[in-house]
Order: sequence, then structure tokens, then C-alpha cells
Amino acid sequence: MIFDLGKTEDQVIVVGGKEIIVKTKPEWIFYKGADPVLQLFMIKDNLLVIQSVGDVPKNEYSNIFMQIENIILQSPVKMSVLAYSNVPFLGREIRIFIIREEERLRNYLDKYYFISKGKGKSLLNVYKNMHPVFRKKLLVLDSINEAILEHIHEKSENIPDITQVFPIEAYEKDYPIEVKWRGYFLSIRHLESWSYKTNKSTFSGFLVNNKILVYRVSGSVDEQFGLKIFQIGKQIVKHIDNGKAIIISDYSNVKRIDKHARIVFEKLNFQSDKARILEFVNSNTLMEAVISIQLMVQPGLRKKLIVCQTFDEALFSAIEKINQQGQTLYKSKDRKLDSYSSSQLKRIILNLNEELEQTILNRSERIDQFIEMFSKITWQQDFSFKIPTPDEEDPFYNLFTAFYFLKKDLNNLFKEVKVLNEELEVKVREKAGDILNKEANLESVIEATNDLIFSVDTDLNIIVMNYPFREFVRINFDVDLKSGDSFLKVLRTDSLKHFWVNNLKTSFQGKSFSLTERWKTNMGEIIFVNISFNPIVSNDLVTGVSIFVKDFTEEVESKNLLKTKNDELVSLNKQLDRFIYSASHELRSPLSSLMGLINNFRKENEKKSKELYLDLMEGSVHKMDAFIKEILYYTKNARSEIKMEKIDFRKILIGIINEWAFEIDINSIDVELNVNDNIKFKSDKFRIELILNNIIGNSIKFIDSKKKNHKLSISVDVNNFLEIVISDNGRGISEEYKEKVFEMFFRGHEDVQGTGLGLFLVKEAVSALEGQIFLTSELNKGTEFKVILPKHKAKK
Repeated sequence: MIFDLGKTEDQVIVVGGKEIIVKTKPEWIFYKGADPVLQLFMIKDNLLVIQSVGDVPKNEYSNIFMQIENIILQSPVKMSVLAYSNVPFLGREIRIFIIREEERLRNYLDKYYFISKGKGKSLLNVYKNMHPVFRKKLLVLDSINEAILEHIHEKSENIPDITQVFPIEAYEKDYPIEVKWRGYFLSIRHLESWSYKTNKSTFSGFLVNNKILVYRVSGSVDEQFGLKIFQIGKQIVKHIDNGKAIIISDYSNVKRIDKHARIVFEKLNFQSDKARILEFVNSNTLMEAVISIQLMVQPGLRKKLIVCQTFDEALFSAIEKINQQGQTLYKSKDRKLDSYSSSQLKRIILNLNEELEQTILNRSERIDQFIEMFSKITWQQDFSFKIPTPDEEDPFYNLFTAFYFLKKDLNNLFKEVKVLNEELEVKVREKAGDILNKEANLESVIEATNDLIFSVDTDLNIIVMNYPFREFVRINFDVDLKSGDSFLKVLRTDSLKHFWVNNLKTSFQGKSFSLTERWKTNMGEIIFVNISFNPIVSNDLVTGVSIFVKDFTEEVESKNLLKTKNDELVSLNKQLDRFIYSASHELRSPLSSLMGLINNFRKENEKKSKELYLDLMEGSVHKMDAFIKEILYYTKNARSEIKMEKIDFRKILIGIINEWAFEIDINSIDVELNVNDNIKFKSDKFRIELILNNIIGNSIKFIDSKKKNHKLSISVDVNNFLEIVISDNGRGISEEYKEKVFEMFFRGHEDVQGTGLGLFLVKEAVSALEGQIFLTSELNKGTEFKVILPKHKAKK
């Protein structure tokens, strides 16, 4: 029966003599064009019917399953009928989508009734075999009526789940109990001795109407447990009518069955044949595998052992089998073979032989047809062969139908692949053009850079290299490299081999890294480079390494120069701070003294006293003037460029001595002057005078008054360089002050007037002329200064 599609009002149908209300809604109808092709119906608020009569548009399937999910979530739906009997061939893409969505929805439902016929029914049987978890929920029926009757019948039974009637742990009391189930009255018997339990496993045996033997097993089964089950089974068999029964073995809760237990079961199966008419087995995935192996080892069991998906199905099948044999649950009407006559037995044998011959003939014909179809798939480019359409009763029907779907899917896949190949060829051509353009652009970029770029394979052979690298190798290693040459040709020293081979091995392991190195070129020039190693990966394998060498010597030199300038600037800032502080103090001291003398001069009336104050004021002015001169010398030395001119040392020295004659009694000092300047010497006259004047002035100012003879020796020698030696027998310098005398504003003797800038200016001038100054002194014995200056100035 097919529900009327397109009607939005509730319908009343009669099934099994009962009126049933069928509900629907407008949004539960799905169209292809103007005609409805699928509609959802609700029966008794707990049975959802999905009725389809044609091809459903692909874009509607998502909406359909969303509606189904909403209905299930908003109502107590636990069963669903999917009626696809009138649906034509479903494409592979649609089937995959439906299976995925139904697998998601089955979590909400207890059972699916799938209505289909012919090829669709075969396809569903194949689907059930692919999804073992779905077997217990999916029933394939021929009509919606059958599904509704099944549903109504289940709901009318007011009994617990059938597995609860046969508890695994049945110890507390001995049965029998009476149960009404699916229209049958079952008398279930159990004795306490029919149960057995260990820490790992449990067994219970039941007898139904003295005709059906029920074994329920759970946990892990070992050899000892298997033997115990067999012993209990022999006790139960004694209570069976005629000593033979249909056996139901429930292994669905068995977690493990070890090797020795399986061997016991194989042996016991031979011994159980006398007591077994048929055996229905309800099992889980583990036991299904064990049973499949058992049937291969004992093919004789195949006629007597039937695997069911649920305990409910096994019990119902056992009852139906008894009824099919003309029996009831209470007595047997088995007819013995010895009751047939000789002629009847011959006729039976002849009929069986004819059936067997026809079966063998049909099997051979079907096998030949399958071989032909498979060979055409193997040897033909298309899939144009025809699949025979046997009768639905043919045992090969499901297999042929599954092959039919395989053919259709292969045809579709072949067409899809052909279209994809054509599209791929177009994309490959476009991509190839892009790659060629990119390669050309990349090559131009590589050649345009000054960086060294090259790559090697895992055998250290050159793959590619740019012109700068090729030229660098040619100039520095005298090697004319070509693509394909070994990179080892360049590595002529052990240190080079060690560096490159070790780093390349590291990169061959898939690691990218960079190194900074200091190289010396063939011209003796020092350069700084950054070397980057980058693995070349193809199909997850490292096939080579690309190396980029960047010269950043200019950056290093710039950084070093910047650091030097910063250090100089820091030093100058410190000197400037100290200079400002000391200069302000040195300038302020004579000014303060001068201000005090002026005030006293105004108060004084005597002429002699005024003259004394004038002399003192003149001394303060001279002191300030001398200090200002020193500051000017310092500024000129620090800022003025080197001015090269011929130096007349004799003239300069006589001028300095005569100038100091105005300051002190020069006649009291024995001056020894020795000048050897036959070789012309050019330098900066201002700085030369500054050096000589300050050193000589220091020797004159710091004469030792305790000594009678005062000596001053001045020696100038011009050869490959200038050497000036000035020594005296004055006070000398103590060891603690030798490192400080060249510091700005350092004064070792407070009793001698001075600015503390003299020797500081000497050192600065010597440094500006790129020379050196050496000090040798001993306290109370004298001091010697030695100045060495180059003949030519290297820098300004």
C-alpha cells in the first residue's frame, strides 16, 4: 500500500482490521518540479514513514534529513519506515549521502523498516553486510502494511524485553514460568543446577516447552568453562521430548573465547548432533568471526547452524521452524524414514537428484556469467556488457544485483574521471605555462642579485648556480664549475670539507638554518657572509639543498664604525662634562681672587700697598689668560685639521726657551740642546710647538729647589721617524701619579701654578699626529719624556 502523496490533511487507513490515523504537514512534502516525490507521515506519534515514488533532487536531501531530525527530536519517535519500493536507481553519490545521514539518525531510533523490492532489496542486503552494527536495527520488508502490522503487534504486546525473560544470572528460583509472547504461550523451565558462574564468565540454561533449549553465555570463556557448559547441557537434554531440540545459543555478551575453549566446542558439536535439530546463534562481531571459522572447519554444521541478529529473532525463528515442520510447541509429528515404502524412497531420491543436477547446472551457468562479466571489466575499455536478471528466488539474485550497482557506479566513475581528466589537462597546461613564466622570472631574479646562490643534490653534485657564485669560485678557487660537477672540487682543504659536508648533512635531514662566517678572499680581503641552508623536498623526501650566501661586510664595517664613533662620543661627552666642571672652577678662582683684591685696593690708602695689590691683580689676570690660552689650544687641537709643513726644530726650541726666560731665571738652568734634523721633516707646526712647549714648561716649573745644579736636556733626532727626548733632574713624579699626569686638569703639586691641561694637551696632540709618548720618572731624581712621531700623516 502506498500513501497518497501531496495531501496535507490527516488520513485514516485500515491495517489488520484496525483504523489508523496518519498525520502529515505541508512542510513534509518535497517536490521535483510540480510533482511531489517524497513525503513524511506520522503514525501513532512513534512511527515515522518516509514514502518516495521518484527521483529526489540532490539539493533536497539535506532539507529532508533536517526535517526528519526535527520530527525525531520533537516527538517520541523510535521506529521509522523508509518506503523506497518505487524509487528508480539511486546514484552512488546519493547513496553515500543517504547512508551517512541514516547512520547519524539511527542513534535516535530503535528500528528501521526498509521497504524495497528487487534490486533495491538486494542493495539493502549488501548494505547490511557492510555495516554489522546496523543489522539489529534494519529490517528489510516487502510492504508498508507488513511494517505497520509488525509495529502494531510489538506495541500491543504488554511484556518485557524477551531477553529479560531469560536472565543470564538465573539463580534465585527454579522456573517454570508462563509467558505470552507474539501470540505464543511459552513455558520456560530453569533449574538452579543449570547455571554456572566464575569470576570471568556466567552461563544459564533454559528449556522452552520441552522443545527449545536456550543457552545464554557472557564474559570470557576458557576450556574448563566450556566443559562445564557441556556437562550442564547433557543434564538439560534429559528433560527434552524425544531427546532432540532446537538450540538457541546467545553469545552476544561473550567478550573472549580462548583457543582451548574453541577446540572443546568443535569436539562437542559432533557429540551434540544427536540432541540438535537446528541451532540459532545470536552473537556479537567477535563470535561471528569465530563461528565463520568454525563453519569452514566443520562444513557439516552449515545445515544445522543459523546466525541471527537478535535473540528475539532467534527465538521467533525457532518457533516458526517447529510450526513449518507441522509441529506444535507441545508435541512432535516427525515422520520416520522407515515409514516410507521402497518406491516412495526411490521417487524422493530421484527428485533430489534432479534438483541437485539442476542446482549444479544453474551454479555453473551463473559462475560462467560472472567470469564473463569480470573479464569484460578487465579487458574492455567500457562497461557495456549486460547483466542477466535472474528471478528473485534465484540464490544468486542478490549477487547479480550488487554487481549491477557496481557496473552503474563504475560507468559513472569512468565518466566523472574522463571529465576530470579533461579539466585536469587544461589546468596542467595552464599550470605549466605559469611554471615556465615563474621559472623564467626566478632565473632572472637569481642572476640579477649579487648574492651567491647554488644548490646541490644528495651526492653533492651542483644542480643550479648563478653567475656571481660561478665567478666567486673561479676567482678564489681557480675552478670553472658547471652544473653536474661535484661541489667537492671546490673543497680542497680539510677545514672547508668539514664545514660544508657537516652542514649539508644536517640540511639533508630536513633542517633549515643559517650561519654567519668570516671569509678571507684570494686577495687577502676579509669579508663577512651569512650562509642559509634550505632543504629541497619532493614527495616528503629531501632531494637536495639550496644555499644562499649573502655578503654583509659593509653592514659589519658600518656597525663597527658606528660603535667606534659611539665610543668616541661617549668619551668626548665625559671629557666635556669634566672640562666644563673644571674649567668653570679654574676660571672662577682667579676671578674671585681678582674681585677680592679690587675691594681691598679701594680700601687701601698707602701707595706701596696699592702697588702690591696691583701686582697681585696682574698675577690673577695672567693666570686667567694662561688658562684661556690652554683652552684655546685644546679647542684648536681637537677641531683643526692637520696642516703639513716643514719643521725647523732648532728655531722652535730657541723661541720656547727665550719665552720662558721672561717667566724665570733661565740662567740658573743648564740647558743642553741637541738637534739632528738634516733630514727634512714635515708635520703640523702648531701641534709640534704645543708638545715641546708644554713638556719643556713642565721641566722648568718643576725644578728641584733643593738642588744646586738644575739640568734640562732636549734631544731631537729625525730619521725614518721623529724622536724627541726631554729630560730633567727636577722633582720627579711618584709612581702613583704616573698614570694620571696625562689626565685633564690633573695637578700633582699645588705649590706650582698651572692649569692641569698641559700634559693632557700633549697627549692629545701626539694622538692627533698618530705618535706615541713614553714617561720615565723617579721621585726626587728627575723625569724623561720620549715622543715618537711618524714622518707622514695617515689621517686627519
